[in-house]
Amino acid sequence: RVTWDAAPNARFVAVSTDQVFDGVPIHKPPTLNLYDECAQTNPQNAYGQYKHEMEQELLSLAAEMNKSSQLVIARTSLILTLPSIPADDQTAGKAVRFVLGALKGDEKIVLFTDEPRCMSFSDDLGAALVELSNPRNRAHGLLHLASDEPTNRLELARLLARWLALSDANAVPGESKSSGLNRPLDLSLNTNKLRSLSLNTKVAESP
Repeated sequence: RVTWDAAPNARFVAVSTDQVFDGVPIHKPPTLNLYDECAQTNPQNAYGQYKHEMEQELLSLAAEMNKSSQLVIARTSLILTLPSIPADDQTAGKAVRFVLGALKGDEKIVLFTDEPRCMSFSDDLGAALVELSNPRNRAHGLLHLASDEPTNRLELARLLARWLALSDANAVPGESKSSGLNRPLDLSLNTNKLRSLSLNTKVAESP
């Protein structure tokens, strides 16, 4: 409210998450959920619940102040930051650093194949958020800002191994649903709305 009171024409871009969905598979594999922006939300953890409440409060406030066309809530998924120097794992983001640690370690590690995520690169995501904040941009409301090719952590490990010429022998396939961890499974996102916007920044591409 303070932002729009001070700058009535400002665009407000908020970042949310795919964790607002429960991830319960709707279809039989290999068909994915591919939630669109209108799909029913049902967060299963505190982070997803917080983001869900944020979404609802912002949408309500924007409608109350007649600013709905100036609000974008970008739902992201797993965000990847590659190492700035291939040999320097410490410059990688948390998700990539975890996978690299597994590939280079002495022990095998189970990476789930049944948690599809629409991952995106942090640089691409940041540039897209800046573009969405431009007053000339026509995007508004909920928007799935992520890759349009769902992948999983095992596939990510194998891609990184090829990129860095590492062995992927330590990466062992496993299933989240039988791990006892009670994590959301299929959080794949539909990105048709994103593609319709023709952003100059390309985030809807496979990592």
